[in-house]
Amino acid sequence: MAAMLGLIALSAACAPAPAPAPTPPAVPVTVPVTVPASCANGRASCVLGDIGPGGGKVFYIDGVTRYEMAPNTWSGGASDPSGVLAWCDDAANSVTTGEAVGTGEANTASMLTDAPPFTACTTGAGNAAHDYAGGDLNDWFLPSFRELIAMCRYSRNPAIEPGDPMNGCTGAQDASFASSTYGFRTGNYSSSSQWSATQAFGVVFAGGQDGSIFKVSVLPAIRPIRSF
Repeated sequence: MAAMLGLIALSAACAPAPAPAPTPPAVPVTVPVTVPASCANGRASCVLGDIGPGGGKVFYIDGVTRYEMAPNTWSGGASDPSGVLAWCDDAANSVTTGEAVGTGEANTASMLTDAPPFTACTTGAGNAAHDYAGGDLNDWFLPSFRELIAMCRYSRNPAIEPGDPMNGCTGAQDASFASSTYGFRTGNYSSSSQWSATQAFGVVFAGGQDGSIFKVSVLPAIRPIRSF
């Protein structure tokens, strides 16, 4: 009997230790990331000079509508394309456009739409501006005549409200602005506003002079804008 008890005790001593309890899985901790409110993300009001949702610079505010211009590198070069794009490949027929602030987007749409005898532009300034997709947005357009004047006026003194674009544009670009990624060339820029069947409104940014440019023979610089 004693021998049997000894055997039982020896068996108990040789028994394996119990396995440790499993470690519970780690619970991931989510740390909230606070994104500062800005004009670009739509969480703050916009003022002149802010970067807008499309990555452009806000240059004009008309009531609740803000306008931003693309950087001058928008086409992939070091500055706005010039000497490359005609206004439209149909330079013989008239298309309905406006001149006022707020008409550039509709003008650009008209340039890209058949309205016999006018044939929709397949290449040119309107197409290039429309095809720009800064900020992954597809609502860029070629500015109307007065929107282009507003851009010119803003470039003169970006620190102040540019005022009524009906008053035209004079003087030279602010030096700091001119050397920035939003500065303009000194030559002619095209608007989306038609002057006549064969001409469109343009602005010379060196001195702010405005007038007409031939749709085909003059190949001005262009800069897309958008409103939001």
